[in-house]
Amino acid sequence: MEMIVSVLIFSVSAAVCIQIFAKAYILSEKTQDLGNAVSICTSCAELFYGYRGDLSKVQQELDPLHSSDSSSGALTFFYDENYSPCHEGAARFRLVMNTDRQEADLLKCTIEMSRISDDSSIYRLNCTLYLRSGVSHGEASESIGEEVPVPEEGGAAMGGVL
Repeated sequence: MEMIVSVLIFSVSAAVCIQIFAKAYILSEKTQDLGNAVSICTSCAELFYGYRGDLSKVQQELDPLHSSDSSSGALTFFYDENYSPCHEGAARFRLVMNTDRQEADLLKCTIEMSRISDDSSIYRLNCTLYLRSGVSHGEASESIGEEVPVPEEGGAAMGGVL
């Protein structure tokens, strides 16, 4: 009788330990997916801002396989289990960038990374770009450009060390 109770306690303890390890593994995998999704979505947002909302340039930068078309105002990129760009057939993750012009000077972009298997969203990022109208890049740089004073002989410029 004691042996049966001991085996029962051992089997219950083993089942609890296995559940703990399984949940830890799943949580670790989800955390890794979230971290990679945040990194990729943030990079896409920086490119969106850097190229002033020009999706064709973002596509050239991010999509070496040219698997999406930027003319519709949306881009779709596919990533494998290692978060490397791939074709749709081998993809585990999908990143979608949708742009929407709200007003004349505002361009909104939604960037979302999701799992293809269950179509669940991992991370979503909303960006808004203000497009200045009437000011070209040359005018902006000329209006804030100042001449930097040249240091005297033997002096240091801009607070440098002598």
